[in-house]
Amino acid sequence: MVNFSVNSLLCVICVLGTAQSFVPTSFALRSMQKTTTSSMKLLNSFTDFFEDRAEDAGDFYDRFAKPFAKDVKSLASDLKRTPDETGAYTVFKHIPTKEMTGISPDMTQLCATLSNRLYHATEIDELHVKTVDDFEAVPFIFDNGGAFNQTSSPFGVIISGKTMILGWRGTSGLIDQLNDVACAPQSSMIWRKHAETIKAQGAMTSVAADDLVTHENDIIKKIIDDGITEIITTGHSLGGGVAQVANLILSAQTEDETSPWHKIIEKNGNISIRSMCFEPPMTTVLVAKEEKKHPESEAFVESLISRSCLTVFGNDPVPRSYGYLTFLEDFAQNCEAEIASDKLHIPKVAQQMFHMRGQLTHLIDEKTDSNEFRWLMAVGSKYVHLGNIIHYENKDAMPRILHDKGAFFKNKAGLKNVFRSVKYEKCDAPLDTFVKDWHNLPVAGPGISFSKAQLGEK
Repeated sequence: MVNFSVNSLLCVICVLGTAQSFVPTSFALRSMQKTTTSSMKLLNSFTDFFEDRAEDAGDFYDRFAKPFAKDVKSLASDLKRTPDETGAYTVFKHIPTKEMTGISPDMTQLCATLSNRLYHATEIDELHVKTVDDFEAVPFIFDNGGAFNQTSSPFGVIISGKTMILGWRGTSGLIDQLNDVACAPQSSMIWRKHAETIKAQGAMTSVAADDLVTHENDIIKKIIDDGITEIITTGHSLGGGVAQVANLILSAQTEDETSPWHKIIEKNGNISIRSMCFEPPMTTVLVAKEEKKHPESEAFVESLISRSCLTVFGNDPVPRSYGYLTFLEDFAQNCEAEIASDKLHIPKVAQQMFHMRGQLTHLIDEKTDSNEFRWLMAVGSKYVHLGNIIHYENKDAMPRILHDKGAFFKNKAGLKNVFRSVKYEKCDAPLDTFVKDWHNLPVAGPGISFSKAQLGEK
């Protein structure tokens, strides 16, 4: 039995930004296999399902959940690093092509650059981007939350030619951590027509909806007046998750004849809406009922898939949450040795969230054997990524396209481009590498972002 300590788990949770129900159990898998046959039929329109390493999952509940409460140690202080503190200056050798993303490499780099700048921008002018080749993006909106800036992530809009890019900042504080934690999948009246088919991560849906409704009049007017033909939603980490939901919201709203967003279609004709996100968590749950078909919603999902794209770099666990449960198990186990060495400091947010250790232990003792806890873990396995997953093994590797076919895809044909067939690779310092490399490097290395040379900076 693996003695997976609370200290270890809290560190993983806080670094991920997701204290999520990410642990598969034999109960959860068996139950999910039984219920998912009908509820996930929709995904079979573009894939089948397989048990995600189900042969390893039989005793996982005993190996993980029960030891969870046994070893509460004192939490050390601050691991927090912002993406611009990732160490060595590193540029990815290969930028994703338009065939991979649906947008030009320049636009992909622009999205990455905006995603990074939103972490430290304090004024709108800081979102202005211009390369030595005169590729330029002009800032249109910067909203740092105003009176609510301690509880709201910054939102920015920039325009390059006929393309408008909407960006959200990633996790950078306790409230963002709580938004990561709020993994309950929700339907919404925003996409009423497809509400029986599509659910999205609740907190990220709220963040996206708040910014879009706050600025919709200005955005819609600008799109119509300037003849904008393309909207791209983007962000890194939590911001990427919000951007994925924003793609869903805008796609639904522009087709809804009662929505103000439909004015764009009425005035300018069709507009391209897509997402280009960097290391985001999964945000989508698809539901289907055998007794009630939704062909229009199935077509809507297929359209979303064709207009969604994200990056996954190395072993980054964030894009594997909430749904790739066994990858997260492997990451968590790999972290044990690093934490046991006492060389790693635990995030300050861990102290804020879990300082009452006695209550935490009591709660876990009470809940780990309950169906509530088991089903909470099972929810995570329903989440999927939509669209092309641009996977980088390392900074010099040629990226390849993967597709997430869900937790129960059988993969009888032995397909090579299955996201959940890419297993965790054990390393010496997983948490440190996670912070400095896997998660932040794609936007802050500068990775995929515009380099200093491209921006004419020293």
